[in-house]
Amino acid sequence: GSPSRIVNVNSIMHHVGFVDSEDMNVTSGKRKFSSLVGYSSSKLAQVMFSSVLFKRLPAEAGISVLCASPGIVQTNVVLDIEFMI
Repeated sequence: GSPSRIVNVNSIMHHVGFVDSEDMNVTSGKRKFSSLVGYSSSKLAQVMFSSVLFKRLPAEAGISVLCASPGIVQTNVVLDIEFMI
């Protein structure tokens, strides 16, 4: 029903992400893959997807699209980047 929300759980790490549409799986050798590269790039892709989805949904549908960051949570990704803890 309307109004509705689509909420994507995101991260401030999207700010350091990089999405290369020609090398989505980081297999070309241009960049070295790491958990940080994978995580931050996936979060940037999620923000980009959310933006496009919001623009494509008709306003009269009454659907909001949001990305929410819960803050820093100690996970294996964060353990790889100690400066964030």
